[in-house]
Amino acid sequence: MPKDISVALKYRDEGGTFSKFSEPPDIILPSQYFGVIRGCGHLTPEQKLMLAILESAVHDFQRYHLATRRRGKRIFREAHKWLTSREETGIFSFVVICHALDIDPDYISKGLSAWLPGKSGGETLEG
Repeated sequence: MPKDISVALKYRDEGGTFSKFSEPPDIILPSQYFGVIRGCGHLTPEQKLMLAILESAVHDFQRYHLATRRRGKRIFREAHKWLTSREETGIFSFVVICHALDIDPDYISKGLSAWLPGKSGGETLEG
């Protein structure tokens, strides 16, 4: 069994939930979405690059959302800034990437807002 899976299974309670971790479980990564819906093999090289950028930002946001060190806070701040930007002019802006991958940017924002302290899952990252 891969190490990541064995560690995750180790912290499940009797109901199958992860009681040790406080992160919301209801977010899906773009790679999971595309893997289930249409498979990553159908993406163009440009879309694969865009997907990698989006995954990296979501990963950094989730990993460093409770960071206490300066580096982690900086990484979180950069990911948060990019994920909350509504700019549509840059080819690798959050909104443009979401539209190119047929993902609703507001859906991702709502899912990530649950990771912020004091936010409910119904709000967007900016709201």
